[in-house]
Amino acid sequence: MSVTADGNPRFDDLLAVDPSVSTHMVGVTLRFTDAPEFKSEVEVQNTFDGGATWSGQLLASPPGSYALWDPRVAIGPNGTEVYVVAAQVEALDGAGADSMGPGSVVVYRSQDSARSWSDPQTIFDNPNFGLADRVEMPRVAVDTSAGQRAGRIYVVWHHKTESASVPALAWSDDGTTWQPSASADSGFEWTQTGIEDWSGVTVEVGPDGTVHIASWAADGGSVVYGRSTDGGSTVAWGVLTTATNIGGSWSVPDVSKENPQLVFAETPTVALAVGPEGRLAIAWTSAATGEGEPPLQVLVAQSTDNGVAWASGQGLAGGSSGLLPLLYEPVGVGSLPKPKGFDLPRSSGDYYFMPQLAIDANGDLGCLAYHYASEATPPMDAYLWVSVAGGGGAFDLAAPVLDQAFDPTVSPVEAFNEPYLLFFGNSIGLGAAHGCFFPFWSDTRTGVAQLYASQMCVKDVPIPGPVRIEERISIIVEMLPKFVAYAMEQTGLSQTEVLRLMFEGKLYVVIPHVGPVPVREAALAAGQAIGALSDLASGDLRDAMAQLSGELIRLGRDDSPVR
Repeated sequence: MSVTADGNPRFDDLLAVDPSVSTHMVGVTLRFTDAPEFKSEVEVQNTFDGGATWSGQLLASPPGSYALWDPRVAIGPNGTEVYVVAAQVEALDGAGADSMGPGSVVVYRSQDSARSWSDPQTIFDNPNFGLADRVEMPRVAVDTSAGQRAGRIYVVWHHKTESASVPALAWSDDGTTWQPSASADSGFEWTQTGIEDWSGVTVEVGPDGTVHIASWAADGGSVVYGRSTDGGSTVAWGVLTTATNIGGSWSVPDVSKENPQLVFAETPTVALAVGPEGRLAIAWTSAATGEGEPPLQVLVAQSTDNGVAWASGQGLAGGSSGLLPLLYEPVGVGSLPKPKGFDLPRSSGDYYFMPQLAIDANGDLGCLAYHYASEATPPMDAYLWVSVAGGGGAFDLAAPVLDQAFDPTVSPVEAFNEPYLLFFGNSIGLGAAHGCFFPFWSDTRTGVAQLYASQMCVKDVPIPGPVRIEERISIIVEMLPKFVAYAMEQTGLSQTEVLRLMFEGKLYVVIPHVGPVPVREAALAAGQAIGALSDLASGDLRDAMAQLSGELIRLGRDDSPVR
C-alpha cells in the first residue's frame, strides 16, 4: 500500500516493530526538500493497526542545520519510548552540498509511542566537520530484555577522517544523559581490532541483553562482528568473511546521458538482526563469485548460539527457491500441497543489493533486498527471502514484494550535483512479527519516489489487531473465493480438491490484519453470527436462519475429515 503521496522524493527507509504490541510500527525516511542540493529532513510514519493506516510527521531540524541524513529508529520495551537518530549536516561557510559533511549525531525521543517528539539532542559533535572529517551512518538499538540494563539505548556511528574511519558508541539509561558525553572524539572507539577503515557499523540488542555489533571493514574487505555482555564496555571481535565483498559504492554500467549512472549504497553497509534462542544473522552485498553469476548478490551469515559461532555466507540470488511466492494480494498463502517452482532472476544483468533483515519472536528470519534487472523495463523491484525457525537455516521461501516494477531514474536525487550520479538511499525497511514480514520501501511508480508498505505472511499464526468481528467475517467472505481461485492456479488442483484441503485444515488463508483463517473457523464464526441475528427475526425467516446457523456451527466444530 502507498504510505506517502506528494512531490517530495523519499529514500533511506527503516522500520521498527513495537516489542509490546506488534501492530504498532514506526518507520523513518529521508524526505528531500531540495533534491539537487541534497537537502533533506527526517519524516516519521506511525501505524497502530499493522500497516493498514499510517500517520506521518516531520521532525524539527536542529538550528542551523543544512540537512539530516541516515535516520534510524528503535522502540523501547513498553512501546511508549521511541528513539530516532540521524546525522546532522551543516554547510561550510554557506557552501553547497559538494563541500559539506555531517558534523554531529542527534537523537529524538518520544514518550507517547511516536505521537509527539522532543527537540533533537546532540550526543556527538565534531567541530572540524567537512567532507574529509565527518560522522556517518548512526544506528540506534534499545535493550528490550528483562536484564539489568533493560531500556538502555545504544547509538553507534563511524567517524571518518582523512586517515581512518573508526566506529564509536554512546549509550543512555534514561534517554537524556549519554555516556560518553557529547564532545569531539569522545565516542568509544574500538581500536583493538587493528582495523582502521570501518563503514556502516550497526548495533542490535538480543533478548538476553547481549549487545551485537556488525560492520564492513574496507581495509582487507571483510565483514566484522562483535558482541558485548557488559553493556558495550568491552567487545569481543571476529572477522566473519574476507570473500569478494563490495569495497565501496557500486553502480549499474553503461553510463551515458541517456542512461545515467545509478549509485546505490554509497557507504557499504551490513544488516544485522537478532532473535530468540541465540539466532542471529548478518547480511551484506557481495560481488559476483563466478562466471554468469549476478554482478551483485546478497549473502547472509547465521549463528544459532548468540554469535559465538557462525555459518558461512549463504547466497540468496542463487537459483530456484522451489516454493510459491509468499504473498497474493490481498490474501497470502501459508502453505500449499503442490507448490510450483519459483525462479529468481539470475543472470549477468541482475543486481541484488541493499539487504535488510528481521527476525520475529518465533525465530523466523526474513531478508529483504532490492533487485535491479538491467535488461528489463522498468528495471527495479524487490524480493523477500524467508528462513523459518527449525529449518536448519535454509532460505526455503522467496517472493517478489512489489506488484509492479519501477524505474528509479524518473525521480532522481543527484548525488552532490553530479547529473550522472543518482542517489537511491542506503537502506530499505523490514519488520517481523507473528510469522509475518513487513517490507517498507521507496519506489517511483508514480513518478516520484514515495514510501510503500506491505505485509507478507508465511506461518499460520494469527496476528492480533483491532479488527472487529463483523469486519473479520466480511473480509473472510470476500477473500475466500479469490483464495480458492489462486490456489487452483498455483497448484493445478481442482476446485473440489482445494476445498477438501481447506476443510481438512491443511490449507490456510492468511489475511492481512486478520491472520490465518481455517475454513472451519470461518464457518463457526458465520454460524454464530447468523444465530445471533436469528433472535431478531420471526416466523419462517427465524427458523431458516436457526437451521443454517446450526449447520454452520456443526461444520465448524466437526474435526472429522471431509469426505
